[in-house]
Amino acid sequence: MIPIYKYLTEEQAQTYGVLFASAGIQFDFGKSWLGWQVWVDADDADDALELIAEFTENHPDDYRTTGLEHFSDRLRWYGVWGALVLLGIHLAIYHQPQDSKLFIQSLGASAKHILQGEVFRCATALLIHASHPHLAGNMVGLAIFGSAVCSLTGWGFGWLLITLTGIFGNLLNAALHGSGHLSVGASTAVFGAIGILATIQLIKKVRQPGSGLRALLPLGGGLALLALLGSSQHTDILAHMFGFLAGGAIGVFYAIWIKQPLQKRSQYLLLALTIGMLIGAWLSVPSHLGLP
Repeated sequence: MIPIYKYLTEEQAQTYGVLFASAGIQFDFGKSWLGWQVWVDADDADDALELIAEFTENHPDDYRTTGLEHFSDRLRWYGVWGALVLLGIHLAIYHQPQDSKLFIQSLGASAKHILQGEVFRCATALLIHASHPHLAGNMVGLAIFGSAVCSLTGWGFGWLLITLTGIFGNLLNAALHGSGHLSVGASTAVFGAIGILATIQLIKKVRQPGSGLRALLPLGGGLALLALLGSSQHTDILAHMFGFLAGGAIGVFYAIWIKQPLQKRSQYLLLALTIGMLIGAWLSVPSHLGLP
């Protein structure tokens, strides 16, 4: 069994138990120093959350949970799927070595072209890489940190947030450089994912009584990862920093305004929106650029 809620009152835990029993969902609940917790089988987790989401819509003040804890205690490797997508795109567009420079020039985050209106580059640049080692590093980062974000927020919402951090990060990077700058790769989104995780955990710590300076530890950890992983030789340090900052802003939004896990239907819709956004960006590439 996995925990789907923490920080509950005893009344909330018992009420949720009654709901699960009426729906035939096996469950267990108990008390820890964090408060009352509810566990269900992993296969029933989505159905249980959907049931609770429908119930809390009718009782928003009495039964709203305080933690978005459905996935946070069990890492699910949703990021691996994103990493495999990057691999598939890399193999598809670089099957001929002479095409690589054309794709980078046509789809990369060129500051000059972005500021001239080719905003689609902020998204397409996330999908292409300059070399196999460049791709491998971003695949590992996305598999780890992308999985962590999606395990916390749900796979549909998570991929939308990660993609937006990459787009906003590239846009901010272009605005700063003005012209004469070109970058590619998913690393901006990878550091966006780190920023999301850092600020969500920061706000969670701040809300805990007596946390004091310990509340700053998640943010410090995120900044340490930015310094360690994002400032090596031949990397676009500013793109990484802007991705992290964009992720931080989005993480604050999520932690403050998203009060309960989204239903499975919403996760599918948000995933479709993310895929549609990336496909739309790719289809926005002007034909005169001469891509194969």
